[in-house]
Amino acid sequence: MTRIRRGYIARRRRTKIRLFASSFRGAHSRLTRTITQQKIRALVSAHRDRDRQKINFHKCFFVGTPTNLINYSSRFLSRHRYMLT
Repeated sequence: MTRIRRGYIARRRRTKIRLFASSFRGAHSRLTRTITQQKIRALVSAHRDRDRQKINFHKCFFVGTPTNLINYSSRFLSRHRYMLT
């Protein structure tokens, strides 16, 4: 009887995670367990920083926005988008 290979779903999931972590340094891009930990950590940080960015833009808008900040934010956001946040 021939040997039956394992399923491909776990391998597909791991390769997807590896592609996400390919830019990380050291073991954070090589070991599967640390890759998953770093992925969770990166996504948590991104979520937190998005909220922080919104708070900062709101503060600038209500205090009276200096010109250099408008120029800085216009590179990343449109003015309409900046006013809506």
